[in-house]
Amino acid sequence: MWHSVATPVDEKTTRCRIKQEGNTLTMEEWIGLISSSSEFITYFTEVLKESPFEGFFWEVVPVTTTSLYRDFEFVLVQSNKLPKIEANPDSFQEHFNQAASVVTFPNLGGDAQLVVPSALGSREYYGHLGAFLRNAPREQIDLLWRTVGQEYQKRIQEKPVWLSTAGLGVPWLHIRVDSRPKYYRYSPFKSFAL
Repeated sequence: MWHSVATPVDEKTTRCRIKQEGNTLTMEEWIGLISSSSEFITYFTEVLKESPFEGFFWEVVPVTTTSLYRDFEFVLVQSNKLPKIEANPDSFQEHFNQAASVVTFPNLGGDAQLVVPSALGSREYYGHLGAFLRNAPREQIDLLWRTVGQEYQKRIQEKPVWLSTAGLGVPWLHIRVDSRPKYYRYSPFKSFAL
């Protein structure tokens, strides 16, 4: 049903699109699928898990309400540092509660919404997206992606919105729905153009 098209940009960066029946998914289609389809979430998770990079930053092309028709594209940027960092949830501890396996809250600056998994297994599973997708419980992965889609949809407006992971500042997986490309590494996605 779906298949990915991965294009190496250089030895540390891969640019990807997802196709369905020959057509590239639009931003709007991806958001709909990641918010509601367990089958698609499983597929999308496998695409990322199969990355040759043990640790990577995930960065999505920016979007606005008027650009939802654009192709959904993302890059995986290799990080040798992420797998070496000891995962530590202390910075987010106040936001975790025993009932939720995924939480969402604004960052300290208030310019980004963070989607963060709570520890349900070994801490090492939660240091970065690659480790999480390869090791965390499937139900938690599903909930994380659904929450990402919902939070992303809520924040898309006339001004561009960026969706990514970072992780070198706070050593715990957090997906950023951001008003600016604060931690983007892939330059072509740092600016918005139709």
